[in-house]
Amino acid sequence: MPLVTPPAPVSAYLAAHGYDTNPNLLIIAENYPNVFGVRPWGYFYRTLFPFPIAGAKPFFDFICDRFGIALGTEPNMLNDFLNGAGIGNGRRLLIDALPDGVPPVYPIAAARLNDLVNDINFINPNYIMIIHNRMSHLIPSLFHHPRFITNIPKLVINPLYTVNPLIFPYPAPPANPNNFLDAINAARRGGYPI
Repeated sequence: MPLVTPPAPVSAYLAAHGYDTNPNLLIIAENYPNVFGVRPWGYFYRTLFPFPIAGAKPFFDFICDRFGIALGTEPNMLNDFLNGAGIGNGRRLLIDALPDGVPPVYPIAAARLNDLVNDINFINPNYIMIIHNRMSHLIPSLFHHPRFITNIPKLVINPLYTVNPLIFPYPAPPANPNNFLDAINAARRGGYPI
């Protein structure tokens, strides 16, 4: 079953390599509208598209670095990230909360939320991390979705963020990438094998 939320090249690649189910950690990020020629999913999966995707590589480099993945070619780094190389305990998967090219909507529309919850349930991760402050609107929506209930214990708590402890900082500039590293290290010290 292909994932609904990622664009077709991403979903097909993940399914073909067995990355689309049962990762240790699912990271849910915010999607951005298609501006200045940068496709939103290109922030992380740009090597999977059949055409060049401009910009946004620092996000990819920083999040890989924060999980202890050595810098190298993008395809190798992508597979290392998905395979669970570096720091942590098992495979990882990163998805956006909304499909490609859909501007962020606050709160997330019911149909889109339904697609995301279906994807999360199909992926069936051990742990779920939500990154970026503007994603705080997503958490109440997820908590009220009847098919998300069993996933609530999987949400990773950020011990350093008392205002909204289910949010992790954005891991790349213009935010301070060290804040993300501090938060995931605090979560690891708290017992999360991520």
